[in-house]
Amino acid sequence: MLKEALRYFLVVALGLGLDVGLAWVLSHVFGLPLLLCAALGFLAGVAVNYLLFEMWVFATRRLSWVRLGKAYLAAQGALLARLVSVWLLAMLLPDMPQRQLAVLVIAAGLSFTVNFVLVRLMLRPR
Repeated sequence: MLKEALRYFLVVALGLGLDVGLAWVLSHVFGLPLLLCAALGFLAGVAVNYLLFEMWVFATRRLSWVRLGKAYLAAQGALLARLVSVWLLAMLLPDMPQRQLAVLVIAAGLSFTVNFVLVRLMLRPR
């Protein structure tokens, strides 16, 4: 499972890079609205993550629209976990230097964990 978790985090990092990179290019090069760019980047990142989950992380090699939908559902669960974590941590952490950065980093870690569990449950072969 450690090898699988390491592969997962590499894929997520790549997906995040694609997500943010594509959004930035669409916004700065093509002048599209930032909200649209963020949505397109997110969708592209999840799609690439799904392909890599199936082909490399879990090595199921079973591509399907249903499983892609499950990957998007897991991503939504992770997003919800991140937003709730940010909201709670912003209220609970004491006022300190770099408090906002600490909130974001902790929330990202929690949401990555939630996403890993959800993806593993939804995409793992039975």
